[in-house]
Amino acid sequence: MNIRIDESSIAEAVRDSVHDAVNAALKGYSVQSAIAQAMAHEITSGAIVQAIKEAVAQVDHQQLVHALAREIQVATTKAAIAILQESMVEAIAKLRGLSTYSEEDKREREMIRQRIFGREG
Repeated sequence: MNIRIDESSIAEAVRDSVHDAVNAALKGYSVQSAIAQAMAHEITSGAIVQAIKEAVAQVDHQQLVHALAREIQVATTKAAIAILQESMVEAIAKLRGLSTYSEEDKREREMIRQRIFGREG
């Protein structure tokens, strides 16, 4: 009896065996779930990072600086006006002898604010 070892047949059998084992392993829920999560993370992370890079690249930094400066200026101006108006109301209230804690005097302060600035405080 002559025994021949055909290397290509052995390689094919091993390849088929590995292929079947990998297929069987990939059919398991936990493996599929882990692969899906890893892929989803990579896809979304990559997509988000790319979108952020593209958005940042499109920003006109000079225009952004000007827009932020305008907004800061508007907010600072509004705050300064509010402080000045409150200081005026406070000065008038003190001249009239109004208390800070009396409910009746608080109503009087609101009336002063309304008369001077035309709005409720």
